[in-house]
Amino acid sequence: MIFIPELELLPIRAVMHRTSDADKPFVFPVKRLENDTVCLVPFDVASQASIFVEGTKHHPKLFEYTTYGPFQSVEEFEDDFYWPRVGEKEETVLWSIFKKQLADQDEKGSLLAFAGVLSLNNSSRVNGVAEIGHVIILPAFHRTHVTSNAVGLLLCYTLDPPPGGLGLRRSVWQAHADNQASRRVASRMGYTLEGIQRFQRVMPEGKQGNAIDVVGFPSVIEDLGPSRDTAIFAHYCDEWPGKRDTILQVMNGKS
Repeated sequence: MIFIPELELLPIRAVMHRTSDADKPFVFPVKRLENDTVCLVPFDVASQASIFVEGTKHHPKLFEYTTYGPFQSVEEFEDDFYWPRVGEKEETVLWSIFKKQLADQDEKGSLLAFAGVLSLNNSSRVNGVAEIGHVIILPAFHRTHVTSNAVGLLLCYTLDPPPGGLGLRRSVWQAHADNQASRRVASRMGYTLEGIQRFQRVMPEGKQGNAIDVVGFPSVIEDLGPSRDTAIFAHYCDEWPGKRDTILQVMNGKS
């Protein structure tokens, strides 16, 4: 099931009792989230960074539309992604996604296969908002309902009222305007497309932008890479009660 044949499936108890992003400062409570399909565990950079790098480094297309990656070493992952974008930011927290596998009859409980990561970004207590992002799913788990279940769990956590959820006003999803796969996920998960922000951010050299030649637009900022247009999607607190059951059906593979 996983593109790292030398890795064994992990017992749930081996994953749950490690220090992780549950211990880092974040504007909202951080906890494990799970259903019958997946388990979201606060990311443990010490034990899971190497698994993520090994699982993704031979699949550069996973990072085609991101401003980071692919990573060839744990050090590169930590220096270019984890610490500047997650570890040092109180508004961002990262979860590891584990796909539940049936254990042998002589084993107790399920076994977990590392399937990828996702995060809450740009989270604000003042505005009651959080963005689901950094969604990287290993190729072996594409089209297995891992993405819809992981995203759905975070949607329920952010938009459901307390005590089960945070009761936020708004959940955001941003996608490179050319990233049709990401846009399809947002639509499937019930997000409303609010519009396209042109020239919303700058991509590193070598990454795909909006294909507009900006050479003729001088700037005091040197060495800017290509610009990307960004599709902005959102869920809203007043619409969530009417959408929630549909999202659960998507998670269960019934829609």
